[in-house]
Amino acid sequence: MRTVILAIFVMQSLFCSAQTFIKSRTDNDAKTEYRNGKNVAFLQHDGFTMGMINTATDDGYGTYYQIELMIVNETDHDVTFQPEQINACIYKKAGYMKPLKIYSSKRYQKKLAHQHGWASFFIDLLSDEEVSNYYARNKIFRAERKMLEVGYLNTHTLHPGETLTGYINVKYKKGEIMTVNVPIDNTKFSFDWDTSGK
Repeated sequence: MRTVILAIFVMQSLFCSAQTFIKSRTDNDAKTEYRNGKNVAFLQHDGFTMGMINTATDDGYGTYYQIELMIVNETDHDVTFQPEQINACIYKKAGYMKPLKIYSSKRYQKKLAHQHGWASFFIDLLSDEEVSNYYARNKIFRAERKMLEVGYLNTHTLHPGETLTGYINVKYKKGEIMTVNVPIDNTKFSFDWDTSGK
Protein backbone atom coordinates (compact mmCIF):
# COMPACT_ATOMS: atom_id res chain seq x y z
CA MET A 1 0.00 0.00 0.00
CA ARG A 2 2.87 2.41 0.80
CA THR A 3 4.25 1.76 -2.68
CA VAL A 4 0.88 2.64 -4.25
CA ILE A 5 0.59 5.90 -2.30
CA LEU A 6 4.19 6.86 -3.08
CA ALA A 7 3.59 6.16 -6.78
CA ILE A 8 0.49 8.39 -6.70
CA PHE A 9 2.42 11.32 -5.24
CA VAL A 10 5.22 10.83 -7.76
CA MET A 11 2.68 10.80 -10.62
CA GLN A 12 0.96 13.95 -9.29
CA SER A 13 4.24 15.83 -9.09
CA LEU A 14 5.28 15.21 -12.70
CA PHE A 15 4.54 18.85 -13.45
CA CYS A 16 3.61 21.38 -10.81
CA SER A 17 3.84 25.16 -10.94
CA ALA A 18 2.29 27.44 -8.32
CA GLN A 19 0.65 30.61 -9.57
CA THR A 20 1.06 34.01 -7.88
CA PHE A 21 -1.98 35.85 -6.49
CA ILE A 22 -2.52 39.40 -7.78
CA LYS A 23 -3.89 41.63 -5.03
CA SER A 24 -6.48 44.10 -6.31
CA ARG A 25 -6.04 47.74 -5.36
CA THR A 26 -9.68 47.84 -4.26
CA ASP A 27 -9.57 44.72 -2.06
CA ASN A 28 -7.94 45.77 1.19
CA ASP A 29 -9.03 42.54 2.94
CA ALA A 30 -6.86 40.30 0.73
CA LYS A 31 -4.02 38.55 2.50
CA THR A 32 -1.39 36.19 1.15
CA GLU A 33 1.05 33.77 2.69
CA TYR A 34 3.07 30.76 1.63
CA ARG A 35 2.37 27.14 2.58
CA ASN A 36 4.82 24.49 1.36
CA GLY A 37 6.12 26.91 -1.27
CA LYS A 38 2.64 27.71 -2.65
CA ASN A 39 1.06 31.17 -2.62
CA VAL A 40 -2.19 31.09 -0.62
CA ALA A 41 -4.65 33.96 -1.04
CA PHE A 42 -7.29 34.74 1.60
CA LEU A 43 -10.37 36.94 1.19
CA GLN A 44 -13.05 37.81 3.77
CA HIS A 45 -16.54 39.01 2.82
CA ASP A 46 -20.02 38.90 4.35
CA GLY A 47 -19.21 36.38 7.07
CA PHE A 48 -17.06 34.04 4.98
CA THR A 49 -13.34 33.49 4.79
CA MET A 50 -12.05 31.84 1.64
CA GLY A 51 -8.52 30.65 0.95
CA MET A 52 -7.30 29.57 -2.47
CA ILE A 53 -4.18 27.99 -3.98
CA ASN A 54 -3.85 27.81 -7.77
CA THR A 55 -1.33 25.31 -9.15
CA ALA A 56 -0.72 24.25 -12.75
CA THR A 57 -0.23 20.48 -12.64
CA ASP A 58 0.08 17.47 -14.92
CA ASP A 59 -1.26 14.35 -13.24
CA GLY A 60 -0.47 11.99 -16.11
CA TYR A 61 -4.02 12.31 -17.50
CA GLY A 62 -3.80 15.93 -18.55
CA THR A 63 -2.61 19.39 -17.60
CA TYR A 64 -4.88 21.41 -15.30
CA TYR A 65 -5.02 24.32 -12.98
CA GLN A 66 -5.78 22.70 -9.65
CA ILE A 67 -7.76 25.07 -7.46
CA GLU A 68 -7.54 24.21 -3.78
CA LEU A 69 -10.21 25.91 -1.65
CA MET A 70 -10.83 26.45 2.02
CA ILE A 71 -14.17 28.02 2.96
CA VAL A 72 -15.10 29.02 6.52
CA ASN A 73 -18.75 29.82 7.29
CA GLU A 74 -18.63 32.53 9.96
CA THR A 75 -22.32 33.45 9.49
CA ASP A 76 -25.19 32.41 11.76
CA HIS A 77 -26.96 30.30 9.11
CA ASP A 78 -26.46 27.18 6.99
CA VAL A 79 -25.13 27.71 3.47
CA THR A 80 -24.98 25.24 0.60
CA PHE A 81 -21.80 25.47 -1.45
CA GLN A 82 -22.17 24.37 -5.08
CA PRO A 83 -18.81 23.98 -6.88
CA GLU A 84 -20.52 23.77 -10.28
CA GLN A 85 -21.19 27.52 -9.93
CA ILE A 86 -17.46 28.29 -9.94
CA ASN A 87 -16.25 29.89 -13.15
CA ALA A 88 -12.85 30.85 -14.46
CA CYS A 89 -11.34 32.65 -17.42
CA ILE A 90 -7.89 33.43 -18.72
CA TYR A 91 -6.82 36.77 -20.16
CA LYS A 92 -4.40 36.65 -23.05
CA LYS A 93 -2.24 39.48 -24.33
CA ALA A 94 -4.14 42.51 -25.64
CA GLY A 95 -7.02 41.83 -23.21
CA TYR A 96 -8.53 38.84 -25.03
CA MET A 97 -10.52 36.73 -22.52
CA LYS A 98 -11.21 33.00 -22.84
CA PRO A 99 -13.56 31.07 -20.49
CA LEU A 100 -12.02 27.95 -18.95
CA LYS A 101 -13.71 24.57 -18.50
CA ILE A 102 -14.32 23.60 -14.87
CA TYR A 103 -14.37 19.85 -14.21
CA SER A 104 -17.06 18.76 -11.74
CA SER A 105 -16.17 15.70 -9.69
CA LYS A 106 -18.37 13.49 -11.86
CA ARG A 107 -17.03 14.96 -15.11
CA TYR A 108 -13.40 14.57 -14.02
CA GLN A 109 -13.91 10.96 -12.88
CA LYS A 110 -15.54 10.22 -16.24
CA LYS A 111 -12.55 11.77 -18.06
CA LEU A 112 -10.11 9.63 -16.06
CA ALA A 113 -12.11 6.47 -16.71
CA HIS A 114 -12.29 7.25 -20.44
CA GLN A 115 -8.54 7.78 -20.73
CA HIS A 116 -7.84 4.67 -18.68
CA GLY A 117 -10.30 2.71 -20.85
CA TRP A 118 -8.20 3.33 -23.96
CA ALA A 119 -5.26 1.68 -22.25
CA SER A 120 -7.42 -1.37 -21.52
CA PHE A 121 -8.33 -1.62 -25.20
CA PHE A 122 -4.74 -2.46 -26.15
CA ILE A 123 -4.12 -5.06 -23.44
CA ASP A 124 -4.48 -7.99 -25.89
CA LEU A 125 -1.41 -6.74 -27.76
CA LEU A 126 0.87 -6.97 -24.73
CA SER A 127 3.24 -9.74 -23.60
CA ASP A 128 2.67 -11.53 -20.26
CA GLU A 129 5.18 -9.28 -18.49
CA GLU A 130 3.56 -6.16 -19.95
CA VAL A 131 0.13 -7.46 -18.90
CA SER A 132 1.44 -7.92 -15.34
CA ASN A 133 2.78 -4.35 -15.38
CA TYR A 134 -0.55 -3.12 -16.76
CA TYR A 135 -2.47 -4.69 -13.86
CA ALA A 136 -0.04 -3.12 -11.36
CA ARG A 137 -0.64 0.28 -12.98
CA ASN A 138 -4.40 -0.41 -12.94
CA LYS A 139 -4.23 -1.00 -9.18
CA ILE A 140 -2.45 2.35 -8.77
CA PHE A 141 -5.10 4.01 -10.95
CA ARG A 142 -7.94 2.67 -8.75
CA ALA A 143 -6.16 3.81 -5.56
CA GLU A 144 -5.50 7.25 -7.09
CA ARG A 145 -9.13 7.55 -8.15
CA LYS A 146 -10.32 6.85 -4.61
CA MET A 147 -7.99 9.55 -3.29
CA LEU A 148 -9.31 11.99 -5.90
CA GLU A 149 -12.91 11.28 -4.89
CA VAL A 150 -12.12 12.12 -1.26
CA GLY A 151 -10.73 15.62 -1.87
CA TYR A 152 -12.67 16.68 -4.96
CA LEU A 153 -15.29 19.34 -4.16
CA ASN A 154 -18.95 18.37 -4.32
CA THR A 155 -22.13 20.15 -3.19
CA HIS A 156 -21.89 20.57 0.57
CA THR A 157 -23.91 22.31 3.30
CA LEU A 158 -21.74 24.38 5.63
CA HIS A 159 -23.18 24.96 9.09
CA PRO A 160 -22.15 28.02 11.14
CA GLY A 161 -18.52 27.69 12.23
CA GLU A 162 -17.74 24.84 9.79
CA THR A 163 -14.85 24.72 7.32
CA LEU A 164 -14.83 23.01 3.93
CA THR A 165 -11.62 22.10 2.10
CA GLY A 166 -11.12 20.44 -1.24
CA TYR A 167 -10.15 21.11 -4.83
CA ILE A 168 -11.37 21.25 -8.42
CA ASN A 169 -9.52 20.99 -11.71
CA VAL A 170 -9.77 23.60 -14.46
CA LYS A 171 -8.69 22.97 -18.05
CA TYR A 172 -5.23 24.43 -18.63
CA LYS A 173 -4.77 27.25 -21.15
CA LYS A 174 -1.82 29.61 -21.46
CA GLY A 175 -2.43 33.24 -20.65
CA GLU A 176 -1.36 36.27 -18.64
CA ILE A 177 -3.99 36.48 -15.87
CA MET A 178 -6.45 33.86 -14.66
CA THR A 179 -9.56 34.94 -12.78
CA VAL A 180 -11.45 32.42 -10.62
CA ASN A 181 -14.90 33.41 -9.33
CA VAL A 182 -16.39 31.42 -6.44
CA PRO A 183 -19.98 32.30 -5.47
CA ILE A 184 -21.42 31.35 -2.08
CA ASP A 185 -24.61 32.65 -0.44
CA ASN A 186 -25.00 35.67 -2.77
CA THR A 187 -21.34 36.64 -2.27
CA LYS A 188 -18.81 36.32 -5.09
CA PHE A 189 -15.16 35.83 -4.28
CA SER A 190 -12.88 36.79 -7.15
CA PHE A 191 -9.23 35.73 -7.27
CA ASP A 192 -6.77 36.93 -9.94
CA TRP A 193 -3.61 34.89 -10.58
CA ASP A 194 -0.49 35.69 -12.59
CA THR A 195 -0.15 32.81 -15.07
CA SER A 196 2.34 34.41 -17.45
CA GLY A 197 5.26 32.17 -18.26
CA LYS A 198 3.85 29.20 -16.34
